[in-house]
Amino acid sequence: MIRISDRNIQASYMSSLASSKADLATIQKQMVTKSKINVPSDSPLAASRIIRMSSQIGNLDTYYKNIDSGVAYIDNSSLALEGINDEMQYVLAEITDLTDATVSDNLGTYSDKIKASLGTIIDLANTSYDGQFLLGGSDVTTTPYGYNSLGTFVEYKSTNLDAENKIKISNYTEQKINMNGKEIFAPVIKQKGNFDVAAAVGSSETTSQTVYNADGLVYTVNSTYTKTAANTYTYDYEVVDPDSNVVSTHSSTLVFNGTTGELETIDGAEPKDYYESDETNKLNFIIDIKSFTETSNSSNISSTISQKGDVFNTLSAIAEKLANGEYPSQEQIDVLNDFQKNLINKISELGSFRNRLTDTQELNQNQSLTLQELVSKEKDVDVAQLIIDLQEKQYNLDLTYKISATLLPKSLLDYI
Repeated sequence: MIRISDRNIQASYMSSLASSKADLATIQKQMVTKSKINVPSDSPLAASRIIRMSSQIGNLDTYYKNIDSGVAYIDNSSLALEGINDEMQYVLAEITDLTDATVSDNLGTYSDKIKASLGTIIDLANTSYDGQFLLGGSDVTTTPYGYNSLGTFVEYKSTNLDAENKIKISNYTEQKINMNGKEIFAPVIKQKGNFDVAAAVGSSETTSQTVYNADGLVYTVNSTYTKTAANTYTYDYEVVDPDSNVVSTHSSTLVFNGTTGELETIDGAEPKDYYESDETNKLNFIIDIKSFTETSNSSNISSTISQKGDVFNTLSAIAEKLANGEYPSQEQIDVLNDFQKNLINKISELGSFRNRLTDTQELNQNQSLTLQELVSKEKDVDVAQLIIDLQEKQYNLDLTYKISATLLPKSLLDYI
């Protein structure tokens, strides 16, 4: 026969009592916090899932705020571009009115109207939001467009007009939210293609492109790329006026990465655009050669221009002509029409950016709600069930206290 000592009975009782108290305390804590998981040890697996899903919810909240900010940025940019488009429609309507013979004695009035429209367009081009110029470049603190010191020629005040403003809208996706000045206002001669890495030193490639000046005269930009060493080229361009006079020249050294074939430096610095601003010849355009690569394929280069000419100085030149009793040329009108066509395309692009943001935001919201539901299932308590469990645990504890007298060691009084 096995004899169970009083000490063993006492130890077993005390262990059971401590366990009951701990269970009761756990239930009470869950009722206060409304959570089943208060420390990772409550359920390591569930705690791990909650931490992971909570992190995802936090990321989605960040993307939500990014998208809200991006939508506001796009809306303000769209308002500026739509304002410019309205002003351009007004200008083109005024120019159409010039075909009426009855206005020939009143050209000065039309000159004043176009000057006023040009001022409005420049103001809209310099629209700012949240301390940033929306239609400029990476230098968001510098007014991007304005007259020179003499007030005779509109200049690009920034030489970084092509900067893209992007926001993160999901774990692996960024979205552009701006239209920069290079895309909207500048005639951009974009030259791209590849050079044959095996070509002999001294070999060259050439290309030409035409651009209108503010008076509507056609200028030609001739470019020559000459290989001078392995992965190294000299880039020379010249600007030729309608009378075949060279009015501007430039020369640079291009170095390509021998491994990737990407354009690595221009004149020893990070590749940047060339800004050709010539008040004398009323030229204002950009040359972009940053897309060139060096490959094992035969050399192949091409040249395109984004729009015929510079809208700012073309409007200024038209106003000057009208003030002098002259009508604008068809080439000048072509520049304005070309600009407006490009502008409408950019407004449409901004709209597509906005649609993508709102679609992504809706998707992120749905993902966030799903994750919140999963977290709730992992950690939220059933209060009604907890009350029942609490009553049960409390009853068992009270009952345990009542029978404790029979289980605890006897005192000396029991033996008197």
